[in-house]
Amino acid sequence: MSLIPVLVLYFVTSVTSNNSMIVVWGKPTKFFNPTPYLNSTLNWQQCIRECYNFERCVLSFQNASGCNLYVYNALPAIQKLNSSQGLQVAFKIQNSNDECPVGTNAPTFNNKNASLLWTNTTTGGFQNKSSSTCKSFGGTLPTLNDPTDIGAFTWITELQKGYFKSSQFFVRIDGVRKQACQSNPTTPTCMTPAGFTFTDPHFAGNFDNYDWTTNAGAKVADDDNCLVLVYPNTTTCTTSGARQALGMLCVRDAFLP
Repeated sequence: MSLIPVLVLYFVTSVTSNNSMIVVWGKPTKFFNPTPYLNSTLNWQQCIRECYNFERCVLSFQNASGCNLYVYNALPAIQKLNSSQGLQVAFKIQNSNDECPVGTNAPTFNNKNASLLWTNTTTGGFQNKSSSTCKSFGGTLPTLNDPTDIGAFTWITELQKGYFKSSQFFVRIDGVRKQACQSNPTTPTCMTPAGFTFTDPHFAGNFDNYDWTTNAGAKVADDDNCLVLVYPNTTTCTTSGARQALGMLCVRDAFLP
């Protein structure tokens, strides 16, 4: 089993294609719970661009501390302002043309975030069942394509870990070792993405953001051929030990109406 010492569980979303950044007068109502990602080196235009390029960002805001980026499942209420206050936010919305949306209250304020916590006390934590369950929600098991993915997933799991029956667990993500690599997983090819089958259409095609406990070819038992994320951070994990597959992470494309 190849293990990664990060933690994660939740149903989350990603943002892809046909997006625009809409700048309006306003400000977030909180900066803690949820806590935004902060970059103190970016100016406002760079901050907007950073949110546009950051797949999971849906809102950017600039203040004296720097560029604040809020992700889809951690967005506070936004207070509507006017030009006299001088504060702006930039929403990421789905927009297939080059024109701004029209309307007295365009797709910015008074909308709701969509998130889902799904639990099941009888379903086993096998990879194939996890994958099919994600598909039933219109999503897939995810891959790790950006360092911020791990930070966001870790923060979410800290909020939701009370739902688990154990304080030590691992959760399913995308990636199953190919049949040809299962008997000899430490060959150079088998330790690369070419040695695994992925279903996530957004997979970047590399393991740059995978922090292995050992390496991509590690196995504890003969049938350990699926990628998992481990909580808490650890260097060991077995299918018969304290940590069991108690969760899965599902992702699907986000849409801001």
